This record gives sequence, C-alpha cells and structure tokens, in this order.
Amino acid sequence: MGWLIAGLALLTINCGGSTAAAVDGGLPVVCEPGVSACWQDKVATCVSTGVGWTADDCANAQVCLEGACHNPLVTITTRTLPDGMVGNPYASTLEATGGLGALSWSVLGDLPPGVELDGGGLLGGVPTTEGVYALEVQVRDATGSRATASLALVVLPPGLAVTTTSLPAAQHGLPYAATLTALGGLPPYAWAVSGGALPGGLTLTSDGRLEGAPTELGVFPITFRVFDHAIPPALAERELPLTVDVAPLVIQGGQLVDLLVAKVIVLPLIVVVPGLPVPYSTPLQATGGLTPYHWSEIEMPAALRLLISTGGIPTGLTLNEDGTLHGAVTDASQIITVNVPLSSISLTGFFFAAQVQDSQSPAATRVAIFLLPTVPLG
Repeated sequence: MGWLIAGLALLTINCGGSTAAAVDGGLPVVCEPGVSACWQDKVATCVSTGVGWTADDCANAQVCLEGACHNPLVTITTRTLPDGMVGNPYASTLEATGGLGALSWSVLGDLPPGVELDGGGLLGGVPTTEGVYALEVQVRDATGSRATASLALVVLPPGLAVTTTSLPAAQHGLPYAATLTALGGLPPYAWAVSGGALPGGLTLTSDGRLEGAPTELGVFPITFRVFDHAIPPALAERELPLTVDVAPLVIQGGQLVDLLVAKVIVLPLIVVVPGLPVPYSTPLQATGGLTPYHWSEIEMPAALRLLISTGGIPTGLTLNEDGTLHGAVTDASQIITVNVPLSSISLTGFFFAAQVQDSQSPAATRVAIFLLPTVPLG
C-alpha cells in the first residue's frame, strides 16, 4: 500500500545555499518526478507533479538502501561450475542475491593452477593441471554479512570433450531450445546423434542446437557426438537423457479483461447486421496438456449470472470440437453491455463459457469466459 507523504510536517533544510522545504526525514517537497529515495525504512517516489512523494513498505525482512528494497541476507545462487580444460581459457562468474552495498568474493582453499578469483566473482585464467578441485567460495556484503558455498571445478585433460552435463526438461507440444557445448580440439564443431533417438518434433542442428516442439513423452537416453575441424577430426561423445513432460493445460487469449470474479477472454470483433449474414470465424486456443483438444460450450457459472444477465453462443454460430467458432449472426437480441467493476470500461457483445479437455487419461480440463465484442473495447 502506498503512503502519500507530501502533507507531513515540514522541515527547513539548506540545499547548496538555497532554502527548500522538506518532509520529515529530509526529503525535499519539490522533487524530480519518478526519483526514488529511502524514507523511514520505506521506498519514497516523487509524484508526477514534482511536489510530494508516495512511500511503499519493503517486503518482510527487506530494508531500503539507495532508493530500493534489498534483502539484507546475502545468498550464493551459483550451484555448479562449467568444466575447464588444460591449456584453454576459462571464465565463469559467480552470482549471489541480497546483501547491502557492493559484494566482494573470496575462495577458501586452493584454486586450479592458472585460475584466479577476483573480488567481483569472476573465476578466470588458463588452467594448467587437470583434476577435480573442491572450492569453498565466500561472498561478503558492505555490512559484513557473508555466505559460503561448496563448488566443484573440473579441469579436463587436453583434447576434445563434451562439456554439457545435463539437458533441461522439455514439455510436450511446447517450443524447446537447448545448446550443446564442447571444449578443446579445433573449432568450429559439428554435432550428431550417435546413440538413441531424439523425441519426435525435435531436431539437432550441426552446430549443436536442439530445437522444436516434442510430440512424444518419456525419458530419452541420447548419445551426442561432436567432431572438431582438424584433419582427421577428433571426436568425443556423451550420453545425456532428455525428459519430456506434460505441460499444464492453459486456455490462451490475446486480450484479457478482469471482472474481479473472473477474467474474460476477448475474441476478435464480430459484425452483426439484421437480415444480412456476415461470415465469422475464429479459433479458441489452448496450450499444454496432450493434443488433440476437445472444446465444448458449458453453462455460464453461477457466480457470473448477476453480472452477465444473458450468456451463450449466439444463434448462427457453431463451436466445433477443435475449438473453431464459426458461422454468421443476424439476431442482435442477445447482445448485452457489462460494466467492468472499478473501471470506466464497458464490454458489449455476446458472452459465453466454454471448456477444453485434453487427451490425457484422465483428461485435464480448463474453463474460460469469452466475449464476442460487437463494438470495440472502451
């Protein structure tokens, strides 16, 4: 909740030789619109008129510093480090969240020979000795708060190696993209599948990009092979399982209007001329679940009947099972106008409810309220 603080008791402060009014805490009443500052552990923002401020509380356990809320507890978010290779340049930046002020990094124990950690969190250099190095890294903020994490840095022997250690999970029917990585040898690299098979809908490009939308479910153990550009080429392989799960079923819509008790998906404008059928067609859309989808009209939910007095797909239109809504409407008697609560927006047209079921067993089901507008929103 915002607090208007322009009307608080005024103080007089000196600003470079001139006198200006200020609210308690030293904020000038006249300010640059949009500027933020800290005020009594709140974030104060200068209002658009440039006279006065609004203030918002920080979330629990957060404090205000330099005009923004911060988590005072610093936390290291880096969980794994990429592999290095003897004789190859290495660079990886450690990351953390929270803390106050600038963060400084250090390491407890020995780094691989040739690799250093700077105060900004950058691990860099050219490793000279292979092995697995157990690192204890530490980050400290400006107040002395600190956090530590145990990380392993693998330095591979010279040669060619696949450095991708795992693939992100994919979701059935949704776009997927991942890039394989390699180290050593003579770039550029060329990639291929040497064992197992990609799930349907995915392809592997020669430069190591996995992309597409998977059409099969399950765990797919796949062996990837990389070649370098030497003559004869060196090669390396690694098996990486790819998991394809079912994504949550979601009804999609280009424009949503919030009626407080429900959200309405606004479909393209329909033209209604009494006695003159004007063809109309639009698809209802969903993502996730398992295709094919099965659409049907349902009764308007009871919670909406007081707000939407008349509902249903108008005479002349048909909703196909695949979600296509088509036909022509010449009767305007079902057109109603609904005023959106707490706004000046009016919705005029035909309201109806529909559900979609996917092809899982048991099926996932979602319901939505739709508007076929007969006049533009406004």
